[in-house]
Amino acid sequence: MLTSLQREVLETLVSLYERHKRMIKSKEVAEALGKDEGTVRNVIMWLKSLGLVESRTGPAGGYMPTLKAYEVIGVQTPTLSHVTYGQVIVEKDGNQYRYAALDMEIMGIFGSDTMKAVVTVSGNIAPVEKGDLVRVESVPVRKLRWRGG
Repeated sequence: MLTSLQREVLETLVSLYERHKRMIKSKEVAEALGKDEGTVRNVIMWLKSLGLVESRTGPAGGYMPTLKAYEVIGVQTPTLSHVTYGQVIVEKDGNQYRYAALDMEIMGIFGSDTMKAVVTVSGNIAPVEKGDLVRVESVPVRKLRWRGG
């Protein structure tokens, strides 16, 4: 169960993320709430430890809510119209399973044939198993293409 301050910060983060469709800085959340940025940052770190927030460092970094965050605060989860990265397509037994790619972090490209990435998707991934063919199709502005198992 979240405290009132944790819930308030999470709801504000979700609202700002839905409005801007980009990573949100702790300063933006603090300004929207009229709270101290350090306090907000500490609350966000706690929310992150609960799996409600993801973060990225760097100039384009910030925070974004996870699908679990939407469930906790009772807001409808994002749909394909809210996708920031595109879609993930898994081909298995002649079927295609499609998922909304909500976030992607490329961990490294180790050679021409090897790449590691963490992709956050929306949907039931129960049919997906290790070794299944995975294709990521990004939104046009990102121009990312990746295929592998």
